[in-house]
Amino acid sequence: MKIRLIISLFIAFGFLNCASKPIHSVTIFVIEGRVYDKESNFPLNQVKVYFIDTGYDEVLSKKATPIEIGLSDPRGKIDLRFNYLWERRKSVFYEPAIKTFDIVLARETYETKKLHFKESELETDRIAFLVNLKDVYLIRTLE
Repeated sequence: MKIRLIISLFIAFGFLNCASKPIHSVTIFVIEGRVYDKESNFPLNQVKVYFIDTGYDEVLSKKATPIEIGLSDPRGKIDLRFNYLWERRKSVFYEPAIKTFDIVLARETYETKKLHFKESELETDRIAFLVNLKDVYLIRTLE
């Protein structure tokens, strides 16, 4: 009786281990938009653009670590391409990725702006996802 139970447990654990495997994936984002000073409407140069995973990678999305992906140009234009490598376990026992992320815009002496996106709501050409920030206005902080 004990041997049958032990064999059954080995088979069950083996099945569970084989039923889930890590899947590596790359998602390509094209990030476009312009950044302006809210008060003066002047374009803002050197605004840092960060990507924060909030629903792709099992581990990284829990840490929510910002990844700097670029800067705005002297005309306040953001035109970036970002290839994001992520991993998730695929099985009947794991939830599928919710595929959400934040774009953060930051510059010294300005309030940081965080924008949330869902992959399912973005335009795509089946290769890359377009993240259209449009016009973003940052507010100067008082010093």
